[in-house]
Amino acid sequence: MTTVKMARMLMALMILLVALSGCRKPEVEGTVINIKSKRYDDALASAESAVQKYPGNGEAWFYYGWLQGDYKEDYAQMNDAFDKALALSPALVVTMDGAKMPIKDAVHQYRTNSFAKTFNAATKDLKKVQDGSMAEADKMPVYKEALSKLETAAAIAPDRFESYQPIAVIHLAMGDTATAEKILADAVSKFSDNTDLKIVAGEVFMRSNKLDDAAKYFNMAVESDPQNSDIYQKLGALESTRKNWDQANTYYQKAMEMDPNNANLAFNIGVSFFNQENYAEAVPFFEKAAENDPSNPTNHEILAKALIQAKQYDKAIAVLEKATGNFQDNAAMWELLAVAYSQKGMGEKAENAFKRYKSLSTGM
Repeated sequence: MTTVKMARMLMALMILLVALSGCRKPEVEGTVINIKSKRYDDALASAESAVQKYPGNGEAWFYYGWLQGDYKEDYAQMNDAFDKALALSPALVVTMDGAKMPIKDAVHQYRTNSFAKTFNAATKDLKKVQDGSMAEADKMPVYKEALSKLETAAAIAPDRFESYQPIAVIHLAMGDTATAEKILADAVSKFSDNTDLKIVAGEVFMRSNKLDDAAKYFNMAVESDPQNSDIYQKLGALESTRKNWDQANTYYQKAMEMDPNNANLAFNIGVSFFNQENYAEAVPFFEKAAENDPSNPTNHEILAKALIQAKQYDKAIAVLEKATGNFQDNAAMWELLAVAYSQKGMGEKAENAFKRYKSLSTGM
């Protein structure tokens, strides 16, 4: 054999050795073939064998994780396998759904798509309950179905926070306040930078009249987002519940400085002053609420009540005459107008307004 031929043979042998060294392990290759052929039991068996024999093989862990999630729906095993694959070979190219991509992209895509599909299905279920068309007796099975989907979504992507709030809300709707509180407390601890979860936790604990716990979460939310007027409004409502009026007013005023055109906020500040029997101080906030949301009859009604309590009868009459023109069938407004007329000694007008009130309230 000539030297040239010998060199060629050695070169060919080296190329062959390189090619062989780059080939998949037999168990991994078997897994890929079985997945393509949709023989998932065989694929899972070969993948399990691969990760046992080659625990340092990132590709084996990826396919094992994919099968655990897509075929077995065991998301704890899936995430454990995916995490191993990411730690070992994040840039290694694998095939998923017919497309080639690095493991890090494949894992991200699978988790994102699976989470979205499951979470959106649960949201669709909840909308059926919340649109008001479903009888109470029919709601519980829908809640349970939505809860199962949301828990699955949380298992698929445990590093995403979106599932925890609706899970807690469902438990509240099902009458399980303690579980709702625990879920939110755990979620706040896990996602410590998420302001929305802290706010929802505060609302749930406030609903349970656990005001110290509610205040803790609202204050945590303030630390995360000190420019969020909604949090100060909720703290104001909490202190109003405690009848800590000065503190409530401080929070409300701070919220108002941040969001001066918020009709709901102006209304709540007015209610705080009204409950303190500071009727004159309540008036400008109710005026702002009525100005910012004129289509809401409640704003005009409570403004008139505050004006009457503050003995500002002329202003009350002006408000009510305009309001009864816009809301002609609102019995409460006609009653208030009768009171205001009476206080001004306008007997005939008071009598006519009262008759209108009686007609509307009795339907006669």
